[in-house]
Amino acid sequence: MINSITVSGSDTGTTWNTAVDNNYTLFIQHPVGKQVNPNDDFSPTHIFTNRASDYLLIGDGFPTNSRSGNSDPVYNLAVEIAHDGVSQWLSGNLDGATGAFTVTNATARFEGVEYTLTNFNWMRGMSNLVGSYSVGSATYAGQPSGSLSDYQGAFTLSAASVPEPSTWAMMIIGLGAVAGTMRVRRKTAPALG
Repeated sequence: MINSITVSGSDTGTTWNTAVDNNYTLFIQHPVGKQVNPNDDFSPTHIFTNRASDYLLIGDGFPTNSRSGNSDPVYNLAVEIAHDGVSQWLSGNLDGATGAFTVTNATARFEGVEYTLTNFNWMRGMSNLVGSYSVGSATYAGQPSGSLSDYQGAFTLSAASVPEPSTWAMMIIGLGAVAGTMRVRRKTAPALG
């Protein structure tokens, strides 16, 4: 289950997150068309097992008095995944100039399921996507609320079942038993001819 998500800029320290605090609000949609935190009230969301899940992100534009240009050259993504009170983080960095995504903490594992962060993008668009939802939104003439140019992005988490060590041990013992039985049968088989 995803507990929280944070995007932060490398130079300015600008932060968007799913917490209700003094940072810019990060809104998430998953699956596409279903908003997870419609009014700055994030609810933990499930990750589907044995497939990739895409999450759409939007956040208020910064700097707010500008219509274009990213605030930072590199953006960091941190996704907190929790299960039964235990949390693990997946993270990576996006180079805005090249679009290259580098994973810094790639996998988390809970009860035989391995979660992997596979990609992330984050850029400033030309639309007021957040509008009046964000507590940190500023007001401009002719705009209801919010920056004139908000950020938009996405990330993908993959989840796959991974056999536990005891399962591997049973499979190896089972294959060894089959191989041993075949070897014994081969020795006692009558010769033809």
